Amino acid sequence: MKKYLFSLLFLYNTLFASSFVSTGYMGGWDYKLFEKILLNTSLYQQRSEGDIENFRNLFKKENVSLAVVQEDILNDFLNENPDRKDEIVAISPLYKAAIVILTNKNSNINSIKDLSSQRVITDLKGSGSYYTLLKLEELFSINSEIYNMKIEDALKYLKRKKADAIFYIGSLEKIKNENLKIVPLNISIFKKESFKLNGKNITTNYIDKFLVTLHRKIEKISKKDIRILLSNLLRRERNLRDYICSYDLNKLRFKSEEYIYFICSQNIGKITRKEKKAPVKKIQISNKIYFDNIEEIVIYPKALKNENFSFMGTSYIVEKRKLQNALKLLKKSLKEDPNTRVYIISYGEGGEAETNVNMVYRFFKKSHIPRSAIMKKVEPLQNGCQSQECLFKETKIRFKLL
Repeated sequence: MKKYLFSLLFLYNTLFASSFVSTGYMGGWDYKLFEKILLNTSLYQQRSEGDIENFRNLFKKENVSLAVVQEDILNDFLNENPDRKDEIVAISPLYKAAIVILTNKNSNINSIKDLSSQRVITDLKGSGSYYTLLKLEELFSINSEIYNMKIEDALKYLKRKKADAIFYIGSLEKIKNENLKIVPLNISIFKKESFKLNGKNITTNYIDKFLVTLHRKIEKISKKDIRILLSNLLRRERNLRDYICSYDLNKLRFKSEEYIYFICSQNIGKITRKEKKAPVKKIQISNKIYFDNIEEIVIYPKALKNENFSFMGTSYIVEKRKLQNALKLLKKSLKEDPNTRVYIISYGEGGEAETNVNMVYRFFKKSHIPRSAIMKKVEPLQNGCQSQECLFKETKIRFKLL
C-alpha cells in the first residue's frame, strides 16, 4: 500500500509540480536538441507537433514554462494582439532555421511560386513549417496539395515520387546526406544567410528560433535551470556560440531576459563523459553568475574597448549587457534602500586598473547614480601579467553591494 501511495505521489509531483519545455515530437530536431541540453536540470520535455502547438501549450498548460517558437509566429501574434506585447519573454535565441524546398534532381521546381498545383509535403499541422507554408501560399496566391508528415516519412514519399516537393524549415544537418535537389529561397519578408550543406555553401532565407516564456511564468522558472540549460547549449552546439552571443535581443518586438549574455561570458568547456551519463539532477555551475546578485557580475573592460574579443568567450555586446545589468540592479537596490553602496573593484596592472575603474565610474555617473552611492577600489596584480590572455583574465571589474 505504501509503495502504491509513493508511486502516486511521485506521479503527481512529476505531472503537476515539474516544469516542462514544449519542444516538438520525439525524433524531431528540436526534441533531440533539448534531450541533450536539459541534462542536469529539473526540466522535462513536453511533446507536441511543433512550434504552433508549443506556443499554445505555453498559454494553456500551467506546467509548460518554456517553449520553442519561430519568430514569425511570435511576430504575427503581436500583429494581431498589439496590446499583449508585454506577455512574451525571450529567454534566448536557439538557432537559425533554414527555409528550403526539397525536391527530386530532375524537378522543374526552382522557386516558391513553382509549388502551385504541386503535391507538397510539410511538417505536422502543429508545426512552424506548416504555419509558414500557409502564410506563403496566401502571399503568393499558391494553391498546392499539402500533405502533413514528419521529415523522415516525407523524404521516403519524395524518393518514391508520391509527392513533388517538401517545404522544410529547420537544421540542414537533418538532410545533409540526402541526394536531393535543394531549392534555396529569396523572399523579402525573411532574412538571408549562408548555410553549409554537403560541404558547399547554400544561401537561403531563415527564421530565428527562440526559447520563450510568458511574463506571468518567469518567476516560476528556476534561474539555475536556465543557466544550466544555456550552458549546455553552448557547450554541445559550439558552432552556435557566435550567433547566440552576438544576438541583439533589444531589437525584438517582445521582451527579453538577458540570461544568455551572462552565460556567454563564461569559459565553458566540453561536456565530460561523466556528465553525459549523469542522471537528471541539479548541479552547481563553476564560475557561476547570479543574475539577481550584483556581487557576481564581473566586467572585462578590455572587451568593452575592443569588439574583437569573441575568441576569449565574450565580446563588446556581452560586457555592455553585463554593465547595464549591474546598473539596473543598483538602481533597484537604491530604490529599496537609499543607503545602498556599491564597490567598483578593479583588478589589473596599476595604471590600467585605475583607468578601468574610472571608465565604469563615469558610466554609472552618466546614468544618474548619486556619487555618494559609488565607491572605487583598485586591486593591482601582485606578480604582473604580460601575455594578452593573462591580461584579459586578470583585468576585470567586480561589483560588491553593501
